[in-house]
Amino acid sequence: MNKIILALSLSILVICSGVGIVNAQDSACNCYCGNEGVGSELIGLADSESDCSTVCESQGDTHVSCSAETETTPLANPLCWNKEECEETNGVWADEQPAECEAGYHYCYPEPEDISLGVSIGGVETVQDLGTYINLIYTYGLSIAGILVVVMIMIAGAMYIIGSRGGNTEEVTKAKERISNALIGLVLLLSSYLILSIINPDTVEFKTLQFEKIKPSLFIIGSCNAYEDAGYTVDPVSSGNESCGDTGIVSKNPSGQSMELECTYDFCEDGNRCANVGGEQKCLSCGTVTSEVVDGFTASGANCSQLTPPASDQPSGAEYVCHHIKDVDFNNAVSEAFGNLELVGTIPINIGIEAISAAVESANSKVNGACGLVELNCSNTEIKSCSDYDNVTVSGGDPSQKMAELDSIEDLIGDYCTNDPCGVGPCTLSAGIGDIFLEIGTGWVNCSDAEVIPPDERPIGSDFNLVE
Repeated sequence: MNKIILALSLSILVICSGVGIVNAQDSACNCYCGNEGVGSELIGLADSESDCSTVCESQGDTHVSCSAETETTPLANPLCWNKEECEETNGVWADEQPAECEAGYHYCYPEPEDISLGVSIGGVETVQDLGTYINLIYTYGLSIAGILVVVMIMIAGAMYIIGSRGGNTEEVTKAKERISNALIGLVLLLSSYLILSIINPDTVEFKTLQFEKIKPSLFIIGSCNAYEDAGYTVDPVSSGNESCGDTGIVSKNPSGQSMELECTYDFCEDGNRCANVGGEQKCLSCGTVTSEVVDGFTASGANCSQLTPPASDQPSGAEYVCHHIKDVDFNNAVSEAFGNLELVGTIPINIGIEAISAAVESANSKVNGACGLVELNCSNTEIKSCSDYDNVTVSGGDPSQKMAELDSIEDLIGDYCTNDPCGVGPCTLSAGIGDIFLEIGTGWVNCSDAEVIPPDERPIGSDFNLVE
């Protein structure tokens, strides 16, 4: 009986030990340490997060992560961008190398936008941040103070001359005091920057609050292709299967150190993008999202913008952008309805009713929440004046299928006309012949050249340039 109990005890001990070994192996992870200016570096395998942290601290480095999955490695950090990725999203790539990012990957910041001042200061009409605005006020105020000091000295000088000739010693003394006070004030103004910087340097360093851009969550972050581009060795699980959704194993880092991470490929052909849709990876393009929900992908402003083709897949000089199109306005559908009516002999009396009814049905059924690709190219001869923005093609469905022209989509023509990306303006919006329909939300607007008001003809205190 004792032998049976001993055997059972040893069996339980072996099983528990085996479980312990499995758990220890499961908790092993790839340890990353980093330094500012250098970036993160794979140290090797660690038994746990705490062990990895201890190793990093012993080397005087920052503990970045202990990753058992690609989603938690520095290369998959959504705040870390390479230069090409950042510039494709019109961002500003930071010069500094963060410790938590792979070497060659930095933070990406939104491009600063010009803010128009209600009242120009010293001829400056726009600024990009509060610090610039405060510095502008200080510089302009210093100029005004200098003028006032000169005026005060001139007045005091006149008092001094008059007092001296009349023998009025009291006036002479007051004049000297005024001149002295004016000069002291001027010195204090000129040296205020130095005084403040000595007391606290932060009072003269106006740092703009910046937020790092985050990579879109729609796509695979830390894909097998991204690891390959960064110099890692990636082995596909199934030979030859290296397309969107296929899996691979990251086996070595750029230095040749062994590692093991499972990753997902994101390669798609013909400019499509590999997107995470309903837990699966699918190749999508802006033109394939023809309704509110396609294969689990919801058309929205954020999702559609992420389907904008990369710059490398666009024609030279093109600025193709994928937008969420909620509806195509009434006039586009009316034109198509009239064009599709068969007129034999005489025009029927009810043609207007038929055309309008068909137009409304077409507009509602043709586009009810979809992604549309605005095909703008400033480098060719298509955009010569502001009115040419009206005819820019918006494609959808089949990429070769014309969904509408830009003036049929009120929100978009407003953005493009106002921002004037091709620089042919200044441009302004004007209502088309559908003013009545515009009031009920079905009309359209046109982009046209704006009339510039010469500075000497503008109302006093205004800084506008255009007649809208």
